[in-house]
Amino acid sequence: MEEPAQFKRVYLIDLESVEEEGIVAKTGFIDLMAIADPKAVAQDGTIDEVFSFPFVTIENVDIVDERHIIVGNDNNYPGSIGCLPGTADNSELILLEISYLLAID
Repeated sequence: MEEPAQFKRVYLIDLESVEEEGIVAKTGFIDLMAIADPKAVAQDGTIDEVFSFPFVTIENVDIVDERHIIVGNDNNYPGSIGCLPGTADNSELILLEISYLLAID
């Protein structure tokens, strides 16, 4: 890939709530291109209190506990770009506090 991602979102879906047409309920989202980081805890990528995770490939999203998920990127060295075009990305994991999404019944 030669261009970084422009759209990256994580959605919560309910696999037990399938409509007749086979459509599942999709609730809320996390925009991985605009994650609030007012304390600048991210080591790289925070500009004006917003962190961006613009990777072409997101390898996993897992629930850690009732308040957190982890999102991972494997850089597929040397071909994955996103942060700095022309430079291979690092493999990264981010821990996100999303109790507001996980609390949905």
